[in-house]
Amino acid sequence: MAEGQITGFAADDNQYADPYIAELLATPKPGQTNDTQPLPAWLRGLLEGPASSYLTLCNGIAALPNWGLLAEVERYRRHDEEAECLCTKLCLVERQVDSEDLMRRQCEGRLKGARFPVAVHHLCHLNTDPWWIRGPSVAEQHILQGRGGRGRPA
Repeated sequence: MAEGQITGFAADDNQYADPYIAELLATPKPGQTNDTQPLPAWLRGLLEGPASSYLTLCNGIAALPNWGLLAEVERYRRHDEEAECLCTKLCLVERQVDSEDLMRRQCEGRLKGARFPVAVHHLCHLNTDPWWIRGPSVAEQHILQGRGGRGRPA
């Protein structure tokens, strides 16, 4: 069955019945108070550490009569690995953003050094509205040229 799940049949099910599927979870021991304690550092080290230590931990847990513990440990490991992978991707994207920002600032510095604003001062009257930056559409060009929209005269 999939990780952390168990299947089974009821005692009165026939051979054509669909199995019941349940999620295995670690549950508190009966009769215990709800005063949970943080995981000790040595146990967190086994859960998040090298594969050999983790597999040894899993083998030890598999010998216990509580399947929910093993399912919860495997679930913990999957989520820990996924979180680590996402953090690595996030760090990579942050470094790429920093790199692009640095390159943009270098370009800006070279443009300043070349006295670019003075060279293109005669263009300062241009509209910086994004609509004009992308340029007018074909229909807008017709209107600007005095031909009206949709083939009609202006």
